[in-house]
Amino acid sequence: MIAARPRRTTALSSIRTVRDLCTYVTEAAGNAERPLDEYLRALWRLGAERHRAGRAYLTAAELAELLTAAFDAPAPPFDPGWRLMRDQTIDTVPDGYTTWEATVREQILDLDELVRSGLADASGSFFAVDADEVDAPGGSRWSNLAPRDFLSAACTGTFGEGSCDGTPADASPLGLIDWDRFATFLAQGQRRL
Repeated sequence: MIAARPRRTTALSSIRTVRDLCTYVTEAAGNAERPLDEYLRALWRLGAERHRAGRAYLTAAELAELLTAAFDAPAPPFDPGWRLMRDQTIDTVPDGYTTWEATVREQILDLDELVRSGLADASGSFFAVDADEVDAPGGSRWSNLAPRDFLSAACTGTFGEGSCDGTPADASPLGLIDWDRFATFLAQGQRRL
C-alpha cells in the first residue's frame, strides 16, 4: 500500500533553487512505502512521456513534479527483456535522454538482481543486518534502497552537502536541467550519504 503524501509547505510553482527542489522532494517523499524499483519504473514512464513531448530540458519545478509524481503514478511491470538491452550500444553518441534512460533501466535491473540474489528483499531492505551497502551482481554499489533515502542522496550527491536539510551553500536559481544532469542525479541516489 502506498502511504498518503503529506501536505507540502512549498508550492510547486515556487521551485527555483536547489533548496526549493530538495525541500519539496523530501516533503513529498514523507513516509513513502513504495519500493524503489517500482518508483523508478514509474519515473521511467513519466520521463519517457516528457521526452516524447519534446522536452530536452526540465525546469526545477518540472523535475520536482516528475520526482514526486513517481510516488503515485502507475509503474509498468518489470520486463525481463530489459536484461538483453544491458550490453547493447544504442548509438555511438548517445543523447542525454538515452543516457538517462539507460541509467534508470540499469538501476531497475540492479534492484531486481539484488532481490533475486538474496542480498535484499522486495520491500527495499538489505538482508544482512549489518549491511549498509552492497554490490549488485552487475557490479554497481548500492547504499539506498528506499525512495526517500535515494532522493536525499541524489540531492546531496548532485548539489552538495546541506541540500537535504534545506541549507545548500548555493541558493541561486537552479536553471534548466538536461537529461544528462538528471541521469547524474539518479546515479548519485544509490550512493551513501
